[in-house]
Amino acid sequence: MTKTSAPSTAKSGGGAGSLLPAFPAVNPADVERLFETNRALMQNVLDINRGLFDFVDSRLKADVATFDDLCKCKDWEDVGKVQSRFVSSLTQQYVDQTMKLMDAAAKMLAAQRATPGE
Repeated sequence: MTKTSAPSTAKSGGGAGSLLPAFPAVNPADVERLFETNRALMQNVLDINRGLFDFVDSRLKADVATFDDLCKCKDWEDVGKVQSRFVSSLTQQYVDQTMKLMDAAAKMLAAQRATPGE
């Protein structure tokens, strides 16, 4: 099998530098402001992720504990009590976590709006 090469699109004699766009001058204060904004944003994202991991961890532990409780049930009445407790706890934990996420999102929006120079 023979190799075929694609025709070159580079301009002859112009060099690679002539194909790149010119960049505008960069103000160091603008770069620092960008980094500072991103630092705060990344910290907020890390806090949200940490909260989500903690939530998932607690939910998995609660699921295992509920399964253990179900295994210990002697009759259907006990099963109903365990399931009722599980659903009530599950619902409350999801509502609480949703409120935490909404608060974190509001905090991030407020920080973004308060960023000077934008």
